[in-house]
Amino acid sequence: MDQLYVLGLCEGEGSFVISILKSKHYSRRTNNLRAKLIFCLTLHEKDRFLLKKLRIFFNCGYICNAREEARFSVERMNDINEKIIQFFNRNCLIGKKRRDYTLWKKAVKIFNAGEHRTIEGIKCLERIRNNMNLQRANRRINRFI
Repeated sequence: MDQLYVLGLCEGEGSFVISILKSKHYSRRTNNLRAKLIFCLTLHEKDRFLLKKLRIFFNCGYICNAREEARFSVERMNDINEKIIQFFNRNCLIGKKRRDYTLWKKAVKIFNAGEHRTIEGIKCLERIRNNMNLQRANRRINRFI
């Protein structure tokens, strides 16, 4: 796959996700909250072959199905740092996705520093997440903090 093709595909269909989950199995230091970073790209199942090529291109991640969709996801921090961040640092997004990527990179720094294991770090991740995808931010409710 060509780098510019991958960049365009990610610009149109990619997502930079900050997930914050609550469970009694997580640390009390974080009020039983756990954060996770995900880069994903979702297409119609008919285009699953493109996700397979994307997985080969990045040499990481996994593909799963949900209803009529297929999703390529990268969750491992080593892969996020060494492959996803490096790719987007070399190949700059130019659309509205660029803002989300810039914010997501701040979240990656929080993870790399280990601050996501503290309540302060979780709150910071929540603030970053609430500024991403601003067209949906008005519908988002701060459920945990």
